[in-house]
Amino acid sequence: MQHINIGGGIPVNYLRDQTHASEISENEREMLGAKLTAAEMIESTIDAVRTAARQANAEHLLEDLEIVMEPGRAVIADAVTILTSVRNVKHRPETGEDWALTDAGYNLMLSMVMYQWYYHAIDATRAGESHDSRYRMAGPLCDGGDVYFDLHGDGHLPDCRLLPENIQVGDVIAMLNTGAYTMSQMTAYNGRPFPMAVLVEDDGSIEVIRKRDSYQDLLLNE
Repeated sequence: MQHINIGGGIPVNYLRDQTHASEISENEREMLGAKLTAAEMIESTIDAVRTAARQANAEHLLEDLEIVMEPGRAVIADAVTILTSVRNVKHRPETGEDWALTDAGYNLMLSMVMYQWYYHAIDATRAGESHDSRYRMAGPLCDGGDVYFDLHGDGHLPDCRLLPENIQVGDVIAMLNTGAYTMSQMTAYNGRPFPMAVLVEDDGSIEVIRKRDSYQDLLLNE
C-alpha cells in the first residue's frame, strides 16, 4: 500500500461568536461551529489506520505510507475579509423589521446565494459595541434574491444578523472567513465593477494586489 486518501471536507468554524447561534437552526449551528482542524483529522486518521492494521496483523503495510488529503477552504477561509459599507438603513413598520442595505451583494459573495453559505458579519466601525440588534441585510443589486438570509425558509441562513443598535450609513461591515474562491467567483452582474483587493502583511503594511475596476473596465470586452 502506497498511500491513503482521506479526502476533504474539513470544516471551518464560521460561528466563532456564539452570540449569533440563536439566529441559526440547530443542525446548521453544529456544522458552522465545527472545531475540527486539519491536524486533528490527520492524527485521528493515523490512529484509526494503525489500530486497524494492528488488529489485522498488517502493520508492515504502513511502512512509508503517504497520507493524502484536500484541506480546501480550511486552509484559507480566514485569509479573506470582505469590507462593505452600509448605504441605507430603513425600518419597515408593517413587519417591525430593521434593514441594513450594503454595497456588497452576491456579486461578491456568490456562495451565500448558491449554497446558502454563512459568513459572519460584524460592524467593524463599532466593533467594541454590543452586537445585539437584529437587522435584515441585503446587497445593492436590482434582484430580489440579493439578500443575506434564506429566501426559501430552509433555515440555512439566519433571518437577521446581530449588529449594534442604530447602525449608521457609512458603517463598515466586515464579512469574515470569506476566503476560498471569493475572487474567482466575483461577477460584474448588474454593472457592478470589481472592488480593490489588498494584502495586509505581518508588519501591518498594505499592498494592493488587485486594483479597483472602473465603469470603463466593464466595457473592455464589448
